Amino acid sequence: MELKAVVKYRGALAHYKVSPENENIYHARLIRYDGKPDQTPPAQITLTRGSEHWSGSSDKQDLLDKIGEVIEHRITDHNHFFSGRNNDAPPGIGKPG
Repeated sequence: MELKAVVKYRGALAHYKVSPENENIYHARLIRYDGKPDQTPPAQITLTRGSEHWSGSSDKQDLLDKIGEVIEHRITDHNHFFSGRNNDAPPGIGKPG
């Protein structure tokens, strides 16, 4: 299952589709950027959730943190971000129904 993360980057909105690899690793793919073409953010980012912060395949820490906040919000809200398999779900999120 994927989620859409819309975050501010260099004063414009960056639209990413985010999909989980497992409980702590996510892949974000840029689907649209509303800013200047010469300021486009990374097209693909792998994010890793650590115990205190997000890291990833980009050196744009602010961008990693913003996308990570969207992921955290979705997990906290129990919006079944994962595919429904119990072994993929973080603590507190199980199989739907």
